[in-house]
Amino acid sequence: MAEVPLTAEEEQAKWLREGLGAVELHAGPMKAAIESRNLQEVLKYASLMLAELRTSNLSPQNYYELYVKVSDELGYLEQYFNDEVLLHGRKVEELYEIVQHAGNIVPRLYLLITVGSVYIKSKEAPAKDILKDLVEMCKGVQHPTRGLFLRHYLSTLVKNKLPDVGNEYEGEESGNVKDSVEFVLQNFKEMVWLWVRMESKQIVTDPLRRAKEREAVKILVGFNLTRLGNLDGIDLEMYKEVVMPRVMEVIANSKDVIAQQYLSEVMIQVFPDEFHLATLEDLLQIISSQLMSEVNLQTVLTSLMDRLGRYSVQTKESGEKRPKWERNALASMFDFFQNVTNDLVEQRPETLDCQKFVSTKLALLKLVLMAYPDRYDRINDMFGATAKHLEGQKLDNKTVSLVKQMLTKPVDHYGSMSAVLDLDGWPVLLEVLDFPPRREVARELCQAALKAGEPITTVEHVTRMFEFIKPLVVDSKDDTPAEDDDEFEDDQILVAKMVHLFENENTDSLFKMLSTTRKQFGQGGEKRIKYTLTPLVFCFLKLASRKRKLMKKAKKNPELDVGKVTIDKILKYVSDTLEVLSRQYAKQALNVYLQAARVADRCDLPEKCSDFLDCAFLLYEEEICSDSKLQISQLPVMVSTVESLTRLDEESSDKYCQKLCSYSSRLLKKPDQCRAAAMCSVLFAKSENPEQGKKVLECLKRSIKTVDSCTDSQSPPLFVDILNRYLYFFANCNKEVTVKQMNVLWEMTNVKFTNAGGEFEDLPDLAKPKTYLENTLEYVKAKRSNTDNLEDAKRWKEIQTDAGASQE
Repeated sequence: MAEVPLTAEEEQAKWLREGLGAVELHAGPMKAAIESRNLQEVLKYASLMLAELRTSNLSPQNYYELYVKVSDELGYLEQYFNDEVLLHGRKVEELYEIVQHAGNIVPRLYLLITVGSVYIKSKEAPAKDILKDLVEMCKGVQHPTRGLFLRHYLSTLVKNKLPDVGNEYEGEESGNVKDSVEFVLQNFKEMVWLWVRMESKQIVTDPLRRAKEREAVKILVGFNLTRLGNLDGIDLEMYKEVVMPRVMEVIANSKDVIAQQYLSEVMIQVFPDEFHLATLEDLLQIISSQLMSEVNLQTVLTSLMDRLGRYSVQTKESGEKRPKWERNALASMFDFFQNVTNDLVEQRPETLDCQKFVSTKLALLKLVLMAYPDRYDRINDMFGATAKHLEGQKLDNKTVSLVKQMLTKPVDHYGSMSAVLDLDGWPVLLEVLDFPPRREVARELCQAALKAGEPITTVEHVTRMFEFIKPLVVDSKDDTPAEDDDEFEDDQILVAKMVHLFENENTDSLFKMLSTTRKQFGQGGEKRIKYTLTPLVFCFLKLASRKRKLMKKAKKNPELDVGKVTIDKILKYVSDTLEVLSRQYAKQALNVYLQAARVADRCDLPEKCSDFLDCAFLLYEEEICSDSKLQISQLPVMVSTVESLTRLDEESSDKYCQKLCSYSSRLLKKPDQCRAAAMCSVLFAKSENPEQGKKVLECLKRSIKTVDSCTDSQSPPLFVDILNRYLYFFANCNKEVTVKQMNVLWEMTNVKFTNAGGEFEDLPDLAKPKTYLENTLEYVKAKRSNTDNLEDAKRWKEIQTDAGASQE
């Protein structure tokens, strides 16, 4: 039977197992030889172990696993060499020469680097000479994978032994930071070259897999830049003159997309912000002109903008005075980024497609908000340039998302509606989006404004606000809201809440703001006015009340400016607005008419009050009377409103009271008629006219008479309601309500409960009325025992509740 060939992954796993097994096989004898201090045996088995790194079969990922295992074992070898030199007096120079006789170059160089690390630590030779020797000798391995890991081993072993300012390896002979920079740069250059060669020397034919394997080892190359960034001796001058030009030269000369992309990003991350700031113009010139067109310059530029933006914020927060060159650089960095972006669009448009362009502009916007928050002109320029660039283009979802982020970023940053309203370019950029994303942005703007709670104080800002949130205020041809659209309802509630942010100390200005809003809401269509007009009317009513208070103050202080707008004019706007609302939403308009009547009454305008009441009563008769449930819910509100009015003349007041009594008698069900008749009694109680006082009793008697038409199970709760109405008027000393009437009514109430079934526990429907009656009895008892007013207590004691008490 033929043997099934192994897959590529299975072969890799097999070779890795064999390599790791061989490393363990030779590492054991090597450690035994270390224990016995047998140098020849140590080198022999170390060379055999290191020979496993000569393989060309393993992928970079698997080779890395083998390398890690060998590195761990080499740690024991380095310690052995160190002990031989420090504890046993062996010359390190001798070791350095001996290891060079190893048969194969890969084991030889690993041994040489290991001894070289000990050599530098012993300080028996200048560190700079050893470093130069090691980095040159590593050129002997030209295989991309083997060479990369060999040079990474060199970087790792000497990273803490590089001459630097103030460390133990610095000296006239041993070297200084310049020598360390030269060593790292040379090693970096060679590693970049080896890394790029992996593209052509790789056995793998699949380009995607090859790119993935190269990505897996990129950190080995980037480690050199990290090491450079950690050298304390690199000052600004050295960075400008040596480090930055040579690093960027290596990156540019690699002519490799993966290398240029990754190393440019690492370059930005590892060096201090002030270094980038000082070399910004040169760095941007190299990035924009020398990197390949396939490199994603947007991510490179975005990373750099983000770092410098945060650095600008830190310098401001610290309060420290910065050098003049730095202040100038911070002031001009926006222009550098703006220019390089424009140059890329004009000269190398392939490097910034639509999505990358917007992403770059978004990063630039963040930079402006961090570094120049008061430069609205720059934000407007970016909005305008972005809108112009996107004009007429079909935007994908990602680009739409980026544009939305641009529009909402100022809102999040300033936390102020007024600041955003001053951005002329904001609505220009908003228009490049289709209606649904425009609506989402407008919604977020409203939510942010409401969360911040900052007042909107000018007519201009009100006008601009509606321009900004236009998708929420006016229908689009492409999008008409459905009747049951919950999202639409939520949006309109947001718009309605925005009205309550309008504030101005000047009543005339506030009136203009509200009247401007009325015009805007008028364009929203019938579906929107349900949500928007009511809060607007309440703002007008609030303004009318405020105007009334101001006029009262003006009587005491004639010099006080009360403005030109009158209460009549304000209420005229209320009337006109409610007329529009009432055509579609009668019940809603009715309630607001009643509230308007209250305000007109408090403003001492009885004629206006009557006008509002007439409209409300007309709506009730035309729209509400056909719905019994609405009648029951609406009538108490109307009774409460009329009862609260104080400026109507007696004739007008009596007219509305009589109408309400009439409405109560037209209710469909007898229990509802009974309660409504009792409720209407309060309408006549406030008048000092004896005739009106008699009408209180008429209403109460009508309610008792109506109870007779109800069933036995309906009567008890109704009698308790009526009893409490009588008690209310008795407590308020209404002359028409006597003790005799109270006693008769109490007896009737007890009889009704008895006839309804006796024991309450057997009748769950009577549980609440029973509790209500018990609480009423407790109230009467409390009045009887009132020692603060003995005369009043005497009146209450005349009320006979014994029959009721017997029900306990």
